[in-house]
Amino acid sequence: SGTMIVPPPIPNRPENAPAAVAISARRTGGILRPPVEALSPLTADPSRSALFFDVDGTLAPIVERAQDAQVPKDTALLLARLSKRYARVACVSGRAAAEVRRLVGVGGIEYSGLHGAELLEPDTKEARLLPEFERFRPEVQAFVHERDTPQLRVLRVRIEDKGPIMTFHWRGA
Repeated sequence: SGTMIVPPPIPNRPENAPAAVAISARRTGGILRPPVEALSPLTADPSRSALFFDVDGTLAPIVERAQDAQVPKDTALLLARLSKRYARVACVSGRAAAEVRRLVGVGGIEYSGLHGAELLEPDTKEARLLPEFERFRPEVQAFVHERDTPQLRVLRVRIEDKGPIMTFHWRGA
């Protein structure tokens, strides 16, 4: 009928206690069973597991203007709880790592910005740029400028120069 029935909240939430069977295969049937079973090694030993989350479109809904994006408070609280349970929790984005930290607002986790070009570790104030990205900057800039055509403007594609990386961006197109 197209209607999805959501079960009531479960008192022993999986993010708060180790799961004997990842989010109980008995409660998770149908389409969710394969991903839940695939994640069982992760949930079985969180002290040896890492969780990486994309920000725009995953933690924060896509919005017309990137500067209007927000991570919902409940999502940030869940990330904070997960960071206490898992060996590593990180947020990954095309934005600068410092901007991602401001947007997500959770301490004690890592932030990877500029599509992996920089890393902002917990308890540090400045992101560290990975040297490989700086080394290839001239070639990346040449590649992008060679492809900057009037046809891209017609398609409302814009080029963003983010320092060590450049992007072709379609947001709002």
